[in-house]
Amino acid sequence: MVCQLPPWFENLKKRQVRSPKVYIRDSGLLHAGHRLGFEFKFSDRPATTRSMRIALADLALDHLYIVHPGEHEFPLDESITAITLPRLIDVLRSEVARA
Repeated sequence: MVCQLPPWFENLKKRQVRSPKVYIRDSGLLHAGHRLGFEFKFSDRPATTRSMRIALADLALDHLYIVHPGEHEFPLDESITAITLPRLIDVLRSEVARA
């Protein structure tokens, strides 16, 4: 269910190398009624980025949640919401109850 995708390149001249990505594969999620995206940020006040808009369009997401360590939930865009982890759990419970 969980797989780690290694970085797609190595750069020996730089100290920083792109970090690996972790993906959760679940066929049950594939057949869900809604397409939701999740991105986790370390910042207390995340902002909308170009990659978020690309993910919304390319993945045909209904909504994108940006999980952050702050204390408040706030909209970043019409389809993007910055949310705390405890609040996200409540939202997901309500989504599962509706399905």
